[in-house]
Amino acid sequence: KLQSNIQLLESEQAKFMEQNDLLMETERQNVEALKIENDKIKESLAALKKYSDELTSKLDTAAMNLEKYQNEILNLEEQKKVNLETHLANEETICSLEMKIRDYQDTLTN
Repeated sequence: KLQSNIQLLESEQAKFMEQNDLLMETERQNVEALKIENDKIKESLAALKKYSDELTSKLDTAAMNLEKYQNEILNLEEQKKVNLETHLANEETICSLEMKIRDYQDTLTN
């Protein structure tokens, strides 16, 4: 009877060790798969960081260009104002000269 129990225990121990070996192999494979997945995530994060840096650079450039263009628009508006003032002054001068010419012509005809 004791021998039978020993054989049964040895049989159970062998099954347990076999299951333990299978579990350890499964765990090793899982760890390997997790390492691969982790490496992929690291690569994705690096790509996202690079993309983010590129976008940030483009946004910085766009912001600088926007400021530059806004300043150019302000300068052009100021130049337009000066040109309009000059145009009005020139029209006044032309009108004044036309009046002087008429007066001079009137003086010549009289």
